[in-house]
Amino acid sequence: MSSHGTDVPYLLDGPGTPPTTPADQELSRDMIAYWTRFAATGDPNGPGLPRWPAYRSGGGATLSLASGPGGIRPVDLATEHDCAFWNGN
Repeated sequence: MSSHGTDVPYLLDGPGTPPTTPADQELSRDMIAYWTRFAATGDPNGPGLPRWPAYRSGGGATLSLASGPGGIRPVDLATEHDCAFWNGN
């Protein structure tokens, strides 16, 4: 199954499995706050939310949106997904 679209139940009421655990419900609230703030201001960052770093080409921190241990946090995407291995480096 493709993971594209798995964020939809966290953002919209409708089909799909809604967030049921307290950690998933907190993630849903934070994701809605990020998306709403971004739509209103062009910047997803706001009070009470972990800082979403600006995208930088060539790597660097990106935001992991996860519930449970670790939660929402900046990660180095290339390291997190072992991109050096896949690039043959």
